[in-house]
Amino acid sequence: MSNLALAIVLLIIIFLQAIFTAVQDWSSSRIMKSINKMLPQEALVIRDGNQMSVAGQTLVKVQNVASPSSFRCRN
Repeated sequence: MSNLALAIVLLIIIFLQAIFTAVQDWSSSRIMKSINKMLPQEALVIRDGNQMSVAGQTLVKVQNVASPSSFRCRN
């Protein structure tokens, strides 16, 4: 009988942990969607000495991004 009780307690703990993980995953994906909405869709870059507007998804790390003085740049 004690093995059955232990098995039930373990199943309850596993079930609660699965629910907690699902809620955390849902919450973090919601937060990431809101962060992605804040990112600009286009960026001004300097390619071959010319300033042009490109989609944010096409940026590469070695490009020079022309940013207004109000923007903070990360390295």
